Amino acid sequence: MSEQNELLRIIASQLNNTVCEINISDWNKLMQLAKQHGLLQYVALYAQSITDHQPDTGIQNDLFTVIAQEAACSANQLDAVVEMQQVMEKNGIYNLVVKGAVTKRRYPDEVMRSMGDIDLLYKPEQHHVFKALMLSLGYGDYQEGRKNDTYSRPPYITVEAHRELVESGSKYADYYQNIWNMAHPKEGMKYTYEMTLEDEMIFNVVHLSEHFKEGGAGIRFIMDVYVYSRIVLDRDYVEQELKKLGLNEFYQNINALANHWFADGESSELTEKLADFIMAGGVFGDSENAAALAVEEGRARRFFKVCFPNYESMKSMYPWLKGKRALLPYAWVLRGVGAVRHRKNNIQAQINWMKTGNAVKAKELREFYTECGL
Repeated sequence: MSEQNELLRIIASQLNNTVCEINISDWNKLMQLAKQHGLLQYVALYAQSITDHQPDTGIQNDLFTVIAQEAACSANQLDAVVEMQQVMEKNGIYNLVVKGAVTKRRYPDEVMRSMGDIDLLYKPEQHHVFKALMLSLGYGDYQEGRKNDTYSRPPYITVEAHRELVESGSKYADYYQNIWNMAHPKEGMKYTYEMTLEDEMIFNVVHLSEHFKEGGAGIRFIMDVYVYSRIVLDRDYVEQELKKLGLNEFYQNINALANHWFADGESSELTEKLADFIMAGGVFGDSENAAALAVEEGRARRFFKVCFPNYESMKSMYPWLKGKRALLPYAWVLRGVGAVRHRKNNIQAQINWMKTGNAVKAKELREFYTECGL
């Protein structure tokens, strides 16, 4: 049995709370694959649950450390969410936590769903007060970005603070332009918002589709789809909204893969293609795919779009630009200086993509995406 099949069987047993006993062919290779997809805790949980075919003592100790670290990280992240929401609520700052910090609570155990960042939406007109509050909470490592700002507090906490739920250039921007009307205040609160389970699931599909189109997505995204598929919610509403977004066919194909991997769903030619595509990448897909898609329209066009984002995108980054389009060149300079100071890794990644991107591969990817329903 390949490491891929072993890992998928282990994940399925944990998600479904069933017994799984496998004679692992190579623990080190299995752990390497699991780490590539951000799922090493599943191998650790499995090793703790078995009585036969256990790994050697050294590997057991390594896996015990994985569980301890993941548990500590998860607890710290969730405590940080509560702390932030309490402070924002007290100070009248509208906030909505999305993605991993919400999704992990839908798993049988929160440790099963790791996440890198806490994603939080706030209203751009409250930026200065929001920033001051975050700094007062000890998030001293602040970086300003076009999509979102990043706040970090060692050892575990990184917050991506979003001014828009999806980018202004996204095809889903119109759907989410009134997100504060779509969401609702949490019980007993006025400024701290949440989505319904249905809208959580829909946004996860939107988020998955955007990662998919930017180069791919890992096993964890498919696990999220499977977990939400087992929750009781209004499926008719979900299907209706996904059709509005043009994502229902894509979702059905991804859901078929999730059922094939983690339940008793049958395979198909497309399911196998999707499986190969996802397994080839890491948590957020394949960098070679991302590079190809980055230069699909041509390197010069890509360079211009990266260096000189349009007014709508820049207005998201600098709310003071609203109604002041003439100051756009000044904002470009500010952004450029900030990128050189704080985001050199991002600059290098963009340069590498423009050097290595393959337009032929991009065309093949687009054909595959169409087949998937995108």
